[in-house]
Amino acid sequence: MLHQHQSLSLSQLLQILGIEDKICFDLKEAAHIIFNDPKHAAYRRMLRWAKSGQIETFKDGSRHFVARKTLESLL
Repeated sequence: MLHQHQSLSLSQLLQILGIEDKICFDLKEAAHIIFNDPKHAAYRRMLRWAKSGQIETFKDGSRHFVARKTLESLL
């Protein structure tokens, strides 16, 4: 799943993306980090994971967010 990222830590990835100070991420950002794919299809996959409970998220209204700790566990 993370073929392009396997040699990088989450901190290094976030630094490359310019978002190293964040503690939670929206699904679009999380999809870009996990799948190394900024396209809408990756976001939709993350949304499916969130709705089915395959990834731990929290909601604010209709928006889903993923904690940094959750992303670290996936990498």
